[in-house]
Amino acid sequence: MFGTRGRSGAGRPDGGSRAPLAERPPEPRLPGTPDVAQQADGAGRSPDTQRGPHGDRSRRSRGEFPSRLAKFGKTMEEVRQFTLQMLEKGNQIFVELVQEYPDNDAYRVAWATSERHRFAQFARRGDWPQAKRSLATSLEQFEVLQAENNQDPRFAVELAETLLLAGVRLQHEGQSAEDALQRIARAFDYVRELVAQHPDVAAYQAQLASCYSKQAGIEKSQEQFSQASEHFQQARQQIRQIIEQHGRSGMLFMFYLGNTLEICDCNKFLYRQTQDPQYLQSSKQLLLETIAFFSEGDDSDPKPYWAWPHYVLAQVLTELGEDEAAAEATERAKQLSGRRWESRWRPRGSERPSSETSDRERPPMDNPQPTSPPEDSNPPGGPQPTPDTQD
Repeated sequence: MFGTRGRSGAGRPDGGSRAPLAERPPEPRLPGTPDVAQQADGAGRSPDTQRGPHGDRSRRSRGEFPSRLAKFGKTMEEVRQFTLQMLEKGNQIFVELVQEYPDNDAYRVAWATSERHRFAQFARRGDWPQAKRSLATSLEQFEVLQAENNQDPRFAVELAETLLLAGVRLQHEGQSAEDALQRIARAFDYVRELVAQHPDVAAYQAQLASCYSKQAGIEKSQEQFSQASEHFQQARQQIRQIIEQHGRSGMLFMFYLGNTLEICDCNKFLYRQTQDPQYLQSSKQLLLETIAFFSEGDDSDPKPYWAWPHYVLAQVLTELGEDEAAAEATERAKQLSGRRWESRWRPRGSERPSSETSDRERPPMDNPQPTSPPEDSNPPGGPQPTPDTQD
C-alpha cells in the first residue's frame, strides 16, 4: 500500500517514463528539505536490469517509510529508541536491495542516506563506535557514487552534506577541530565546484552558505571569535544574495537571521575581551539592517520570529547606554512575539470564532500575556522555525 500510492505514471504527460540519470536536470535541495533518496526514484536504471520488479519498488518505499514513524513516540528516550529501531529495519531493506540490484543508483543513494541518518542518531546517543561505522559506510557509498556519476551534481551535494554533518558531530565528540575543519574543507571543494558549474541554482548557493556557517560554528567553539564572525558574515551575505536573486522565503529568512545573531554573539565576546564599543556598534548596525530587510515588502503581516532581532537589539542598546531606544525595541519584540499567541489562544469556555472571521476581526483577549524570547539572545543554532512561522 505504502509503496505504490502516488508513484505510478498515470496522469503524467509522458506516461510515467523518466529520462536517464545523466540526462535529467539537477534536482538540488536546500538544507533541511527531504533527502535525495526520496527524489531519486528510478535514478540510473535501465528498462530491464536496474528497475527491478514492482515489488522491489515497494520494498524500497518500506525502507523509507519507517523513519517517518518516530514522531509517534511519547518521550525523548522512546523517540530515540524507536527511531533507531525503525532506521535499523529500513537500513536492512536497503542493504538487501543493493545486494540484489548493485547497479541501481537509487537504492545505493537510499542506503547511504540511511547510514547517514543512523550516524546522526548514534552520535546523539553517544555511541561513537557505531556512529563512526555508519559514517564510514555512508561516506564510502557517496564517494563511489560521485566518482561514477561526476556529471550529476546531486551526489556531490549529498557527499558535501555528509562531510559537513561528520565535521560538526565528530567535533562535539572531542575530535580535534582541525580534523573537523578538514572535512568541511572537502565539502567546500565540492560545493564551490557546483556553484561554479551552476551559478543560478539557489540550493547550491545555500549549501555554500551552510559550509561557511558550520566552519564558523567550529571556530566559535574554539573561541576564535574574529574568524568565526567573518565566516558568519560570508554566510549571511550569501543568503542575502539568494533572497535577492530568487525571492523571499521564511526558511531563508531564518537562516539569514541565525547567522546575524551568531555574529552579534561573537561581537559580544569580543567586546567583553577588549571593551571596544565598536563591536557593539557593529552589532547594532547589523540588527537594524536585518530589521529593515525583514520589513521590506509587506510589513502589515509580521512573523513572530521577527521579534528576535528587536530583542537582541534591545540588549545591545542597553550595553551602549541607550535606555530609551532599548525600551522601545523590547516593547516591539513583545508585540511581535505575542502576535501568534494572541491570535491562536482562546480562554476556556469562550466561543470559537467562525471560520469566516479573520484574526484581525476577532475580539482581543482581556489580559493577554505575550511570550517573549528567552534571556539567551542566541540559543544554539539560532532561533528555530516552527510550523506557525513559515511564510
